[in-house]
Amino acid sequence: MKKIISCAIVFSFIFCSCANSDMPKNEQPGNVSMKEKAMRFNEEGLILFHKGKFDAALKKFNEAAKSDPDEAEYRNNAGNCNLKLNRFPDAKKDFETAAAMHPEHPLYHFNLGLTHMFMSEPGKAIECFEEALSQDEKFFPALSQLGLVYYHQKKYHDAESAWKRASAIKKDAEVENNLGMISLDRGDLGAAESQFNKALNIERRFVLAHYNLGVLYQKQNKLRDAEESYSAAIKLDPAHFTAYYNLALVQSAQGKKKDAIASLEKFIKCCPPSLEQPLNDARSKIKELKRSTLH
Repeated sequence: MKKIISCAIVFSFIFCSCANSDMPKNEQPGNVSMKEKAMRFNEEGLILFHKGKFDAALKKFNEAAKSDPDEAEYRNNAGNCNLKLNRFPDAKKDFETAAAMHPEHPLYHFNLGLTHMFMSEPGKAIECFEEALSQDEKFFPALSQLGLVYYHQKKYHDAESAWKRASAIKKDAEVENNLGMISLDRGDLGAAESQFNKALNIERRFVLAHYNLGVLYQKQNKLRDAEESYSAAIKLDPAHFTAYYNLALVQSAQGKKKDAIASLEKFIKCCPPSLEQPLNDARSKIKELKRSTLH
C-alpha cells in the first residue's frame, strides 16, 4: 500500500428531466378528447417515474405519445425512462424525435447529449450540449456536463472554461469541486484548496470535497488536516472505501497503528472484491502493522 488513492471528480451524470405538462399544445378542432387522454397518461407516467417504476411509466408515456403524436414532451419523457432502463438506442430515438419537433427547447438536446455520453460517444454529446447552449447560453446542466466530457478527454482548458461559465450562473458544489480538480492537476494546490472549500461553503455535507481536501493535505504532508478531512468524508459516507484506505496511510504515518489497522479493516469490508491489488496491499499492511506493535 504505497500510494494515495487519487482525488475524485464528480462523474455522476445529471439525469435528464422529465417535462411537465406546461408546454404549448397544438390544439386542433375535434382532437380535444385525445389530447386530454394524452395528458392524463402523461400525468400518470410522471407519478410512476418519480416512484422509480420506469417500465410502467414508459408504457404510460408511450400511450400519451400515441394519443397525441404532436406533443414532444411525451417522447422526451419516454426517453427518460429508456435512459433509466439502460435502453440507450431507444432513448436516443425518443430524444431525437422530441428535439426535431421542438428544436428550440434546450432540454431535449441536453437529454440527447446525456444519451450519447452513456453510449460512449463524446463527440456527439458535445454537439448536443453545444446545441442546447445555442438555444439558451445559460443552460446550466449543459455547461456542467460539457465540462465533464472535456475533462474525460483531458481537455482541461475547455473543461475549465465550461465549468467557469456554469459557476457564474449558479452556485454548485460539484462544479466548484471539479474546478478544484483542474487546479490540482496543474499543481496549483492553493487554488485547489480554495475551490474545494468553496464547494463546502455551498454544501457542507459534500463528501467529495472533504475527500479531495484530504488528498490535497496528504500531498502536502499535512497529516492531521488530511486525517480530519478523510474522517469527515467517512462520517458522511461510511461506505467510502477509498477514504478508509488513505486515512490508514496518514494514521500510520503519525504512528497511530491501531487506528490505521481499524481503518484498513473497514476498507477491506467496504471495498469491491474486484479491486484485488488494493485489498491485498491492505491485508499485507495490516500484518506489517500488527507485527510492529509487538516490538
